[in-house]
Amino acid sequence: MKAAVRYSMALLLLASSGSTGRPAQASEGQGMTVAGLWSGTVYYGDPADPATPKEQFLATVDQDGTYSVDSTAATGAHPLNPGDKTEERGLWTRWDQRVVTHGFWFDEVGAGAGFSVGRGATQVEFVAHDRLAGFADIDFLPCPGGPLGCPDPADVGALTIGQGLGPFPVVLRRLR
Repeated sequence: MKAAVRYSMALLLLASSGSTGRPAQASEGQGMTVAGLWSGTVYYGDPADPATPKEQFLATVDQDGTYSVDSTAATGAHPLNPGDKTEERGLWTRWDQRVVTHGFWFDEVGAGAGFSVGRGATQVEFVAHDRLAGFADIDFLPCPGGPLGCPDPADVGALTIGQGLGPFPVVLRRLR
């Protein structure tokens, strides 16, 4: 697989939730809070198969509804997603036990698209007090003029799960 997921969770990335539930505050829900430091893995295939390629990341999730993600792909040496990348930044929303995110980053290679704006989305749920699991998706918006000619993310909108190169399974574990 040539394209890699930026994670986006972080695996926390912003996707349309389609939920009719009410937004929960970050501190609600049986003491399960979203804010904190999370370690995550995006699987580009079956998570049960040891040969499945993966991308690991760290997500810092703030109480104010923002997050940032650093991943192994940002090193420029990840075999599925080479080239330099910026940190992913985005927004998260919680609906009961579900957390959805939308995020953006700049990508030097962008899955073969050349310099691009990466978009990521996740939809995860609490499976334990310190665990989240669900799906992530990504895509790349080419910058026709290179770093001086990128589309404005406000004009193209957020990615939703199933509209990009995924969805890909993602799991997160709370570190703090």
